[in-house]
Amino acid sequence: MVKTVLINSYIANTKAVDALIRSMREARGFSSFTIAVIVGGHSLYSHETVDGILYVNAPHNSFDNTAFIAMLEYPLLSQYTSFFYIHDTAVVGPSFFEKIGDLNIRSSIRINPPPRPSMNIGAYTLARLEACRDFLISMKGVDPTQMLHLKQRCIDTEDYIFKQDEHCVALECTIDIYPPKDHYGTGTLRRIEYLSSIDMFKIKSNWNVGELVLVL
Repeated sequence: MVKTVLINSYIANTKAVDALIRSMREARGFSSFTIAVIVGGHSLYSHETVDGILYVNAPHNSFDNTAFIAMLEYPLLSQYTSFFYIHDTAVVGPSFFEKIGDLNIRSSIRINPPPRPSMNIGAYTLARLEACRDFLISMKGVDPTQMLHLKQRCIDTEDYIFKQDEHCVALECTIDIYPPKDHYGTGTLRRIEYLSSIDMFKIKSNWNVGELVLVL
């Protein structure tokens, strides 16, 4: 069973994290889960617990891989041997924890919204990350001049961990798409996609509408 949620974030994304945590507190089963927010863009590794939420600051900005890399590098996180990974740009529905808590994870479980990738969203074991250690460390973002290049690499290697796992299980999922709007009041139009299998709304900034942009 999965009892830890790993949230991938960045130092400038406070609005998104706060909105996500608010939605989690309103969901059934929240109190039985550990919530760990991994915040990239800091100078050193550190952590603090605020109102029951663990925040780990990471000294790199590795986009989708920030939380995965921190799991391998920061000893405190090694106690979480399985977890469900999501992005900070999301909000959850009332049955989110019930849905992910019922998952029986052997190695990894990916949401499966055909015909596209899963945005790395899904359940993982720490052992599965260890098996992909070399790849993940190669995706570590520490050079500000290479961020756009690294972002493109992250897109090109989306779902890499799942694809390397012969035991990966696909969790069938339908997606409802809502018109884009400036969800966080930052001037960026984001499309909202509802993922049925986990009762979660993903709030996307890059959704195939032209040239790749960095939205931090």
